[in-house]
Amino acid sequence: MIKQASLITGLVVAAAFAAGPVLPTSSADAQDAPAAPETAQLTEKEAQWLKSHNDERAVFGSMPLKWNSQLEADAKAWADNLARRDVMQHASHDVRKGAGENIWVGTRGRYTPHQMIDAFIREKSDFKPGVFPDVTKSGNWQSVGHYTQLVWPETREVGCAIAENRMDEFLVCRYLPAGNFRGVKIGPAPHVEARPHAPAIRVKNES
Repeated sequence: MIKQASLITGLVVAAAFAAGPVLPTSSADAQDAPAAPETAQLTEKEAQWLKSHNDERAVFGSMPLKWNSQLEADAKAWADNLARRDVMQHASHDVRKGAGENIWVGTRGRYTPHQMIDAFIREKSDFKPGVFPDVTKSGNWQSVGHYTQLVWPETREVGCAIAENRMDEFLVCRYLPAGNFRGVKIGPAPHVEARPHAPAIRVKNES
């Protein structure tokens, strides 16, 4: 989870929370949710969330993600839950249906879609290639858990959604197959330029 808040001066501070438990060594239970076809049209926010993911995955050397409308719907349900209760809390494994999850919260109206995802990406400053969870310079895998899920090579689909309350907005992103598996080696691909570019996105206007 990541929480961002705007101070009266307009400066931004960020605090990182646990990015969820380290997952088991087997990925079988992370793929029990049926995959949904890629959404034909995305809102402007959705397109920016997807682009921010895929731009960073291209830098890392991972394949681009496709948008999953079922993951988006599930993320929206949990974002609504968090906004209503005004808490930051990961959904249980059963509620997530085996999907991975990244969560962010920030002061309402202060952040662009890219800035929300960039909060996950900035964790790469503490990342080092290795066998998960030994993938940080600090020794605390939770300091890079959002980033490693975002660039996890085996992940293929993402869906994100946002909900608001009086003060804050809550972003939830869900991923299939889930990442952050114990015992799996993760590091940048040796030939990043060989990775295909992200697919084109058609954008629809938000009402």
